[in-house]
Amino acid sequence: MQPEGRAVRSAFDGFLKWLERIEVLIGNDVISVGGFGELFSYGLVLLTEIPGNEDKIVHLGDAERQAVWDYIRGYEYNLIVRLFARYGRAGPVGIKSFKPRPATASTVK
Repeated sequence: MQPEGRAVRSAFDGFLKWLERIEVLIGNDVISVGGFGELFSYGLVLLTEIPGNEDKIVHLGDAERQAVWDYIRGYEYNLIVRLFARYGRAGPVGIKSFKPRPATASTVK
């Protein structure tokens, strides 16, 4: 892997580890589900495994979202799966649940 690729992967893994810590904090009642959901609502919609019909943040396409979720599930970032599942944005741990966005959603790139 090229140095640039290693740097991107390291930054991405750091972001995923941050999300795992958030799930632990929620699980230990340090922060609230609602509070984090409001703070991270953009990310929950943008990176969703299971999109909602009302989603308006659609500029990350289905192929990119699926690549993110293949990575999350492939490397067993199960705390992230649980975090997104809290908000109805992912299926259960161990069950791939990726859904494309509804055909009516317009993707802006």
